[in-house]
Amino acid sequence: MESCAQESHDSAATGHHIANLSTFVSHLTDAVSEAWPARFSTGYRTVKVLLISWEQDDLGVDAEIRPLASVFSTLYHYDTEVWKIPTARAAMELSKKVTNVLDAYGHEGNLLIIYYGGHARLGEQPGGSPIWAASRYQHSPTVQSSVIHSLLGEVDCDVLLLYDACHAIQAGEASRGKGVVEHIAACGFESIAAEVGPHSFTNSLIQELAHATQTTEWLSVVELHRRLINRLQAWMPSVRFTDNTDSVVQVNRYTGRPEFERPRRRTPIYCFISKKPRTIILSPLPPPQLPPLAEEPFIYLNPPATTPEMSSTGPGIFLGCRLRDQSLDIQKWKGWLLNAPSDALNIEISAIYPILRPGSRSHPSSSAKEWGTSSMWPDIFAGDRTAVYAAENEQYCLKMAERHPDETLSMAERIVRVFAEDVGDPSMRYICDEIEAFCAPASFERLLEGQNPYAKVVALLDERSPPTGEGFGSNKTTLKLLTSTQLFNTLSSSHTSPLLIETESKIDHLSPRRRLLYLTNIDATSTLAVISTASRTQALFLKEFIYKHITFQSGMSVKFQPSGSPCFQISFHLPFFAWRRGNKVLTDARLGGEGRPLRSSKNVTFLCSPTEKGEAYIYEAQISCMIVGVDNRHWTAYGIFDTYHDGGESKHDVQVYEPMEDEIPEDPLTGGRYASDRPIWMAREYFLRVLLCCIAEVKAEWQTTGSNLLRPLKPYTTNAKDADWRKIQQVSHQTVQLLEQFQQVLYGTVSAWEAFRKNDLSYFDLDNWTHAATHDPRVMVKHIENDIRDLRVLGETLARESAMFKSYTAAVRTDLESL
Repeated sequence: MESCAQESHDSAATGHHIANLSTFVSHLTDAVSEAWPARFSTGYRTVKVLLISWEQDDLGVDAEIRPLASVFSTLYHYDTEVWKIPTARAAMELSKKVTNVLDAYGHEGNLLIIYYGGHARLGEQPGGSPIWAASRYQHSPTVQSSVIHSLLGEVDCDVLLLYDACHAIQAGEASRGKGVVEHIAACGFESIAAEVGPHSFTNSLIQELAHATQTTEWLSVVELHRRLINRLQAWMPSVRFTDNTDSVVQVNRYTGRPEFERPRRRTPIYCFISKKPRTIILSPLPPPQLPPLAEEPFIYLNPPATTPEMSSTGPGIFLGCRLRDQSLDIQKWKGWLLNAPSDALNIEISAIYPILRPGSRSHPSSSAKEWGTSSMWPDIFAGDRTAVYAAENEQYCLKMAERHPDETLSMAERIVRVFAEDVGDPSMRYICDEIEAFCAPASFERLLEGQNPYAKVVALLDERSPPTGEGFGSNKTTLKLLTSTQLFNTLSSSHTSPLLIETESKIDHLSPRRRLLYLTNIDATSTLAVISTASRTQALFLKEFIYKHITFQSGMSVKFQPSGSPCFQISFHLPFFAWRRGNKVLTDARLGGEGRPLRSSKNVTFLCSPTEKGEAYIYEAQISCMIVGVDNRHWTAYGIFDTYHDGGESKHDVQVYEPMEDEIPEDPLTGGRYASDRPIWMAREYFLRVLLCCIAEVKAEWQTTGSNLLRPLKPYTTNAKDADWRKIQQVSHQTVQLLEQFQQVLYGTVSAWEAFRKNDLSYFDLDNWTHAATHDPRVMVKHIENDIRDLRVLGETLARESAMFKSYTAAVRTDLESL
């Protein structure tokens, strides 16, 4: 919590930055220059070929699989394996086999080729995945082809699928892994493939792969598909003769023209199941007896015959990149630069410049002063706006409700209606309905009376200004623990005796003023206390803030008032699921839509081992924060934490922050991670601190919940022998629902941060921070990025395990039904 003063990014620091990064420029130039001539070479450490067919083979596909395996192993020197699907437990064994191959070869830098030859039927659902079958008979063993596709969603190796079957092509979800997934099929959806013989897809594949080793050094998958099409177009049907010894030409009795054999070839279909803008390259590996040189980390499949001449003529593109920090990875930058389009004949890395201004068109030789960055944050918030402080001390909603009495409505209803409906946009009606329903139980009269001696403490208020040297303001913590009634009275007294306004004779014009309001388990009454005392500016942004919190939504944003007096709002919403154990469920007493608890809970003991004690529950919970201000130093921060799921024993309950004698008071909005006696006075810096702490808190909850959920699923996603498949069939639907719900909420948080970083983080002027900042905002953003990355990894893990779990349970269901 010590202040870490740093120099700002002005021109005085230019030499320091360039000196530190000079070796990076030199090493990056050398690395790129060495690899540039061969940048379109594709290297694979290992190529694995898995050729799949059925043990029960009535098509005779083995007669074509053996030659295909020979081409891959003898001519291309690929690790080739022929594997047959057993008729017993077919789906299970196929999933197990593919999983084992992916575990061994599914790493970045490898290529996996999966071939299937055999029968296939249309899926049970329209547009569904084809069903592979052992024979033509209706009751023959079958397996869903989607088993393979579900396992490929997260792989990091490149994958080529080659299917010689009817109805072979299917629309698949794009792979989310690092590798490329491409698919060539014998025919399209609802088509019949040619059977084993000279017209089959596999026979054409054998011929084209073999010819390619003699005519070219490498073959892309796109080019392979083109060659298969050309072979189809070059085919000429033969005239038909009678089968008897006379061999008479068969003539159509109606037209008198000779008859030809019917076309039996089908048009092969190519499908790109990836978001990566490249294609797989096939090229022979060195034979086993000639291993690659030890110093080569990759096997380059298509090195260019000659080095292209470096050109210094023609138009050029100058590209400037803003760096987040000075921790640079040469290999990552090298890989990024080598992915430049083929139109780029050469590349030059000239220097690293201190700061690039967004939209600047200056040349690199421009002075450092020209490259100075200009802030996106409105200048009007930099000064002390004393003229607007009076309006910030008006209880807008309460005043408007008193001004327009309506005998058909209670006072609470009138206040809520003024607050909710003063939006000016009919499309926002859904917000009004949700807030009015949530606040319906509140009574303004009971709020005023406050006679209940057992009323719960629900809020904590911290109002202060910094010391000015003239006896005004203080760093001393003034935390007040309040019930809903006390909260209303305290905020009302603050408005009648405004601390926001100080006369010129008392303090400096730039004297900051801030208010922190921390609430737990916000309900109808505490919401009424907040909105009754809110100013017009605060009420404007409180609507959406409260709406997102009570509806369990994620979000992060910076917003400005589009009209009237300028003001700003910075907010975040972090929903999560908390895993808790106990003897009974802790139901949220607050009511949401249709009279149900605001936050839902679910008993998940069915996932736990019988030896574990107590019941296990999943609880919805959320942390939300918003800062509303009229300038950089005069603002109000709202922090709302859900703690109901800890049954009054949460470390975030309001009572926990009541300072004891000789104890350092803690800032509740940071989850107690920072002391409140060293406040941050600038709104944006304080927001980053709170966001940093709350994301760390939410990440810990997510990781606890994720590990508790994934641990009991491990036997089923790894096909372990101790997996109780009949038991899991009974709860598989609930388990899949949980996994998908978790993924959706996690994805919402990660997406909210990515949108915030792209659209709103520039308002924080990370390159212009000064010694006035308590901590370097760039360091805080780096820590936030790390936590978001961990959440993203957890989401990807949940998605992968969910896909494997669904795949295995579907396979087991098929096997059980076939018994």
